[in-house]
Amino acid sequence: MLILAALGVLIVLIIGAGMQTASRALQRPLHALATAAQRFAAGDLQYRTSPDTHPVVADVAATMNQMASQLQSRIQTVVSQQQELEALFSSMAEGIIVLASDGTIARMNHIAANMFNANPEKDKGRPLLQVARNSMLDELINNTKKENTAKEKEIQLFGPVPRTLSVHATCYQSQSRSGILLVLHDITEIRRLETVRRDFVANVSHELKTPITSISGFIETIMDDPEMPQENLSNFLRIVSNQSQRLQAIIEDLLSLSRIEEHGRELPKSNVAVLPLMQDVIELCRHAAETQSIKVQLAHEGQDTIHANANLLEQALFNLLQNAIKYSPAGSQVIMKSSTAGVGEDAEICFSVEDSGTGIPQKDIPRLFERFYRVDRARSRELGGTGLGLAIVKHIALAHNGRVSVQSTLGKGSRFEIHIPATHTPGN
Repeated sequence: MLILAALGVLIVLIIGAGMQTASRALQRPLHALATAAQRFAAGDLQYRTSPDTHPVVADVAATMNQMASQLQSRIQTVVSQQQELEALFSSMAEGIIVLASDGTIARMNHIAANMFNANPEKDKGRPLLQVARNSMLDELINNTKKENTAKEKEIQLFGPVPRTLSVHATCYQSQSRSGILLVLHDITEIRRLETVRRDFVANVSHELKTPITSISGFIETIMDDPEMPQENLSNFLRIVSNQSQRLQAIIEDLLSLSRIEEHGRELPKSNVAVLPLMQDVIELCRHAAETQSIKVQLAHEGQDTIHANANLLEQALFNLLQNAIKYSPAGSQVIMKSSTAGVGEDAEICFSVEDSGTGIPQKDIPRLFERFYRVDRARSRELGGTGLGLAIVKHIALAHNGRVSVQSTLGKGSRFEIHIPATHTPGN
């Protein structure tokens, strides 16, 4: 009996020692699994636990590593898709505003923010009406909500630079949120061009109608009176001839403007001597200047040659000098000057024509280079102007990558300038 009891105690001790040894063997891999779980929970999905552990937990470790790898791959896919959507959202040419169901801004891209002088981050969560302050936009949003259908409307933004926007509003619904999506197109330039086109058609129709009506009227008068006195007949024919020349001048200017706009910077250019070009222009206007006893003074400074289309540049300078002579008082002086300003790529040649005429009101200066725009219509027609001379000057400057400018003081005179880059880049 004693032997059996001793044997039992020995077996118990052996089993206890084995269990303790097994427990110690499992403690480390279980702790490694717990550490891995904590790292995964904290977002460290790159962490991996060693699969070379106790056989009991090896499969669990391998499964956890596989789960972390798959989860990391899926998260990377979601992040990549989100980044693509963010890039698309930010790079769109249209303004995009996402409104929550309560009308507050959920998201806004920079294009839309610029339209309303807003900040995409700071204004997030604010009611759109507080940011945009536009009753037409608010009305569009309310109608879209009420009817739950897509709506489109043109709205006007009033500020330092007025804008016209075409806004498309539509409702959106997802599992977690709902609201309104606004897509905004800036159509200010389109509407401006439409206005310019309408004004151009109206103006050209009026400008052509005036000489045509005059020609038609006097011809009918001549035809209705075969025995008209020679003096009257000669006078009427002179008027018909003058109106025909005026009509021809308008058409020639329109064709010239059309050619410049069509070919633009593709027009052939070469190195042109500046001083001889200006002398030729003065010679072309010599008779008109002498008729009004106007002295034309020439001043040439700076660069001697310019890369330009000689015929067009001559036409631009001729138009400016001709205008200066027309609108200057008899016995006055007109100055044509060339100078160079700036250095390197910023260098430019400036051609200027300065008169001592009546000057131009400041309110008219922004529109001086529009087609058919005249400060004094009656006087312009009396002097034989077509209303296209300055528009041609502007487009000739643009064809040379240049610009035009004007300074004027009422009662003292005006100074018109053409600025053209002095350096030449092949292909420009």
